[in-house]
Amino acid sequence: MGNVEFIPRTPKRNGSQRKGKAGFYDFYPGYSTGFVTDILQYWDLMRDSVILDPWNGSGTTTEVAAKLGYRAIGYDLNPVMFVVARAREISIAQCSFISEVAEKIVEQAKRYRKYPIFQTDPLDDWFVNETVKTLRAIERSVQSVFFRPGEYIRLLHHKKCLLSIPSEAAFFYLALFRVLKELSLSFRSSNPTWIKKPKSPDKRKRFSRDFIIGSFEHQVNELLGLLRDEQRSDYHGETVLGISSSESLPLKEETVHGVITSPPYCTRIDYAVLTRLELALLGSDDRNLTKLRECMIGSPLTRSNEQELKPEWGKLCLETVASIHNHESKASKTYYRRTYVQYFHALYESLKEINRVLKRDGKCAFVVQNSYYKEVYIDLGTIVREMADSLRWEVTDQFDYYFKQNMIRINTRSNKYREKDDTKGKEIVLLFQKRG
Repeated sequence: MGNVEFIPRTPKRNGSQRKGKAGFYDFYPGYSTGFVTDILQYWDLMRDSVILDPWNGSGTTTEVAAKLGYRAIGYDLNPVMFVVARAREISIAQCSFISEVAEKIVEQAKRYRKYPIFQTDPLDDWFVNETVKTLRAIERSVQSVFFRPGEYIRLLHHKKCLLSIPSEAAFFYLALFRVLKELSLSFRSSNPTWIKKPKSPDKRKRFSRDFIIGSFEHQVNELLGLLRDEQRSDYHGETVLGISSSESLPLKEETVHGVITSPPYCTRIDYAVLTRLELALLGSDDRNLTKLRECMIGSPLTRSNEQELKPEWGKLCLETVASIHNHESKASKTYYRRTYVQYFHALYESLKEINRVLKRDGKCAFVVQNSYYKEVYIDLGTIVREMADSLRWEVTDQFDYYFKQNMIRINTRSNKYREKDDTKGKEIVLLFQKRG
């Protein structure tokens, strides 16, 4: 199904969709700027309209919406993604300032001899002490420019500083995030969402001070190059970013004109573990990481309170849960059923919250991906449609995109349950309108 006069560009990012600020941070679940642009141009809303992304991720929706002159609002539970989205607020006009400040940050980091070391550092799990000291010296230097001089803080534990971080400071934190990706290549696997820890302390990585500082300078220059590639816009609207759950948005009722988003996929992707190194840089230890994982939709960690099935989730959703429960494989009736019920509960509660803040006749664009539990097909597109119908949302269009590479094939042990050449692994764009 699809309007032949309008077919949005694929949500999947390709080489051309990694130029400009879209290339700042390689976020696996992210979608393309071209897709968001097409949806907003198709809707053709008034320029003062409010565009929301309750799962804002790396900030694609908010960046594009603001560039086109809308008031863009984005929330995410993950502080790392908040910082990335904030960095994407930076403008081309700030390139000279960034270059000047970068030189100051590097020179100051080289002069530090007393490093901000705590009794334990979350980064110690991956790197030897001297490597961690250099990373913290660069971070301390960034903080001395944009926060309180002489005082080093773990940003994650100072929410006021975190939420008010300037886009320029976020830019340099983003450069450090990219440095960490470079230093941690040996800890990554074929699963793009998982980062391993060394099996023993002697397996931790060691990098020289000069190499780390050189990597930071390189990443700053790479980011500046991407920023200079950015196309200037005749319009630029306001951006509001925050750290919040999609199940409890800090917005008044009926204040949003349009929603463009991608709910966490029902593929048990651990979005918090995906950013565990960046979280460690911000000050997150294992306990903080576990708390975040427990709160995020789609997490493989189960919560203490088990959710009840609700008819509002729709017929197919309830049938899917029953199929998982009745599957013969181990833990289907216990752990796996519980994780899926937890996912569907959180998804529906989020849709209810979006419905609360959405104006009458407001529009929504959702990118979802179908998946499997063993051979049980999780038709998330239809499930979301049925949930939306219970909220009196009308489906105005649907577009299907097929990809050879998707999360369905990450776990090769599951391939025995289904045909290798199936075509059910697809991303789906659903367009809705809230009935007045």
